Amino acid sequence: MVNPVLYRVEEAMACWRRITGPTLWLWGDGEWMMQWMKGDKSLLDSYRSCYRSLQELTIADAGHMMHHDQPERFAHAVESFLLA
Repeated sequence: MVNPVLYRVEEAMACWRRITGPTLWLWGDGEWMMQWMKGDKSLLDSYRSCYRSLQELTIADAGHMMHHDQPERFAHAVESFLLA
């Protein structure tokens, strides 16, 4: 077990749907997300659809740990989003 509590995606999605503010979804350009979702792009689309105001940005040469892989690019993306 990865986490100390059971992850229920339906509950998570219900929480995501209640988010009213703009949301930044940062991506690393690696393949980890598609591997994690076992290549199911429709699942990813269903996650995206939960957010009312979603902005996506890809950070080059980064994987899951973007803040470690590309800390300056990560910080710039977050700062730009928060200042907009």
